[in-house]
Amino acid sequence: TFDKRKDMITFEQLLDLFSQDREQNWSHGYKSSRWKPFCNFVARIKDEPLSNLTTNFWREWLGAWVEEKNPAANTYNPRLGILRSLFRHEKAREHFDHNPVEPLVSLKGEQKEVCVAPVKEVSTLLYWCKKHDPEILPYFALGFFSGLRPMSELEILRYEQISLEAALINVITTKTSNRRRRQVPIEHNLKLWLTPYKNETGLVCPTNFRKRILKARKESDIKWGHDIMRHSYGSYWEAAHRKEAGYREQLAYNMGHSSFKTFEQYYRNDRTTIGAIHFWTV
Repeated sequence: TFDKRKDMITFEQLLDLFSQDREQNWSHGYKSSRWKPFCNFVARIKDEPLSNLTTNFWREWLGAWVEEKNPAANTYNPRLGILRSLFRHEKAREHFDHNPVEPLVSLKGEQKEVCVAPVKEVSTLLYWCKKHDPEILPYFALGFFSGLRPMSELEILRYEQISLEAALINVITTKTSNRRRRQVPIEHNLKLWLTPYKNETGLVCPTNFRKRILKARKESDIKWGHDIMRHSYGSYWEAAHRKEAGYREQLAYNMGHSSFKTFEQYYRNDRTTIGAIHFWTV
């Protein structure tokens, strides 16, 4: 419901306010692969008064897009997610007593097998980095053994956020609208990998890190896949702790999930305890 007592703003003004508040925590990858395409996507309606953008508007507008373009779930759902975040902004809440995008449902894509790296390939990659490009090693070690989101968490992580003494990583995320923080435990093998870097400062990702990441993956011959580091962390952590009380809650917290939906979909698995032991001793 639109409150006419408030100053009317346009959708473009909401976009500007949203980006001004959050862009300092956005990685370069998020800006180029998510935010810029989204702004191009909604450019046709940027002049619409916010009062017009009701649930029915979005249902019809997005429905017309789906009918015309037949987008894949992994294209549709991220854009729907950004819309939901936009309308959680305090300026949007001045005009609506509820999030008009919240009732809309995500598209269901094909259920694909989660991409998890074999332990031997993870070991080969890390030891290649140790020998040929030590500066890039912490990126892969943290990705595989802490489960941080590569773009919205790992790319903006600073060494100052890593406490080897407390065995905790102070994670700041750009993934959620409220920028929630969490303290991710540092596993024993990750602590060993990071110890040589304990006096480092600044960003974990070094200069020109994208090309260096690709080179390391190619030279170590690891078979890469979508979100493979994060999926490997979740899957092997589940296998190592599934007999412990509260393990689902702990894994959901470590990975920054707000519910068990992702856990049930991706991380409850049949990986063996022996395989997990090998992973956590790499």
